[in-house]
Amino acid sequence: MGKYAARWDEKFVDTARDYIGAGHSLEAFAGHIGTTRMTVYNWREAHPDFAEAVQAGIDLRQAMVEE
Repeated sequence: MGKYAARWDEKFVDTARDYIGAGHSLEAFAGHIGTTRMTVYNWREAHPDFAEAVQAGIDLRQAMVEE
């Protein structure tokens, strides 16, 4: 995707959990899908399922660090 081109898509729920859970930051996820960090933050507020997936990814990432 081109820079800043991403529009909301339900597939980002799974993508965020997997990408962040693999050790990447939320900011890196935004770059990965071609959008801004602020857009991703807005999606977290607008889409509860996305917010839960992001948190699940963060929890997975933290567990990986602690192991």
